[in-house]
Amino acid sequence: MIFSFMLLGCEKENKITLTDQTKIAVNGLLIVNGKSILHLSRTGNLNQQTKPQAIQQASVSLKNESKTIVYQHEQNGYWVNDKMALEYGMNYTLNISVASEKIQAKVQVPFSYNTQITRKNTKTSDMTLTIKSPKPQCFILKMMLRNYTIGANKERIYSDDWQEATIATKSMQTDNVKYRELQIPYSKLFIPKTTEASIDFQISADNNNTEYKGIVQAVDPTFYQYYYNYTNIKQGNSEEEVLTNKGNITGGVGILGTAVERIVYID
Repeated sequence: MIFSFMLLGCEKENKITLTDQTKIAVNGLLIVNGKSILHLSRTGNLNQQTKPQAIQQASVSLKNESKTIVYQHEQNGYWVNDKMALEYGMNYTLNISVASEKIQAKVQVPFSYNTQITRKNTKTSDMTLTIKSPKPQCFILKMMLRNYTIGANKERIYSDDWQEATIATKSMQTDNVKYRELQIPYSKLFIPKTTEASIDFQISADNNNTEYKGIVQAVDPTFYQYYYNYTNIKQGNSEEEVLTNKGNITGGVGILGTAVERIVYID
């Protein structure tokens, strides 16, 4: 089944057509002040029931107006660039050559912004996310939590690592509520282009002895739409629809995104 629908106020087909030929797949999110990691693979052929294969030999580079940085293969199809620091608002081009095949992706890094998450009441998990951005940008929120006990010296003893929390909201400032396509409770909140937002939400959790952190990302619009679609598709567990989710890889499939990430800790 091919996947397409009207999304985010733009009427367009968000699909590619499967053929008997395998394709080079790129998946990566380049984060400002973070490690730049890509995963390259060759898609399996659904008609012949072949599996995807990691690409370990290729020429991979990222360039802007002034410099080019070459990626190095780390392992299992993961390629790493730890030398180029991404700049706010800058345009970048990814070039990949695998034997005689050449693919490309063009991206723009989002701009810096301010955000915070506050609790309405320390006895509940009711919270408010606020965002202020100099330019209209798309945002994604993911919440994490971890539990602790109090030790003999009143120190916190953590019983587990950070785990993803589920989120509930009624805010029409999110595409979760506007389109009502994603399952409730949500794993993430999708906030379409805005310069300012104030979003109330709740976390399903034991409120006693629980720490929270929010991961807020300003992302480029193409990644935002792709990731929204991906989240929706994965709820149906359709491998074919994941492959036909249209990204920004010219000559291949997948997505190259950019993000400005803020991590907010909440007691």
